[in-house]
Amino acid sequence: MNKIYIYILSDRYDVVQYIPMFTDIKDNIVELLYSLFMIVPNGMKHTYGLDPHKEIYRSIEDFIEYSDSMLNIIEKYAIIHKNEVYIPDNKYKPYNAIRSFYP
Repeated sequence: MNKIYIYILSDRYDVVQYIPMFTDIKDNIVELLYSLFMIVPNGMKHTYGLDPHKEIYRSIEDFIEYSDSMLNIIEKYAIIHKNEVYIPDNKYKPYNAIRSFYP
């Protein structure tokens, strides 16, 4: 994801073509992060003061916030520097594409 982000901003990748790829990778990463709830136990024997599920949820929220800011920067770059008229919409997705992993 960072590679696509850097390559778009360095003008190696076309903005309009790679924004959907960026959002697909972001969605796949979020889905993998949510799958950690099934793997990591709710409590651990030798960790004191650590709530694993709370840490996973905080990491997911931080990742979503950071990736949204990256996407916002890419969109502004496309509008201001590249003078693109059409930028792929990433706000609205069909229900099947979300796969209900956003709470």
